[in-house]
Amino acid sequence: MFVRKLFVSLLLSLVTVLVICSDGYFPLDLFFFYVYPFYFIYALPVSLLADWIASKMGRYSRIVSYVLHAIGGVLSACIIGQWGFAITGLICSVAYAFVNYLASLDRFSSRMAKGTTILFAVSLAVFIVSYGVAMG
Repeated sequence: MFVRKLFVSLLLSLVTVLVICSDGYFPLDLFFFYVYPFYFIYALPVSLLADWIASKMGRYSRIVSYVLHAIGGVLSACIIGQWGFAITGLICSVAYAFVNYLASLDRFSSRMAKGTTILFAVSLAVFIVSYGVAMG
């Protein structure tokens, strides 16, 4: 399960940066200081906790998982102190739950380890470049 969550975090961190930078503005410090910490320090543990709690709920586990992910996304606005971020956090957290669900399907699970390795390499390269630009 952790490999799947790692895959989802890597994938969505890259997608988030591409969406943020779709207008041609590419703030690498945003990527380094905000996007990665959000997905790996906050979203990954919240998702692990949400799925653990949801697994105890029986047939309503999928709905409970989405609700807990959504609550975690909205709470992220409380943590960073920016209420304007609540909608963005909600969208990102529900997208995280949905991509996590897709990644849990059998047809994707066989490719998960290879995909995680590739995404990790790409993310690490972007992370190193963004760190160099942000610090330089």
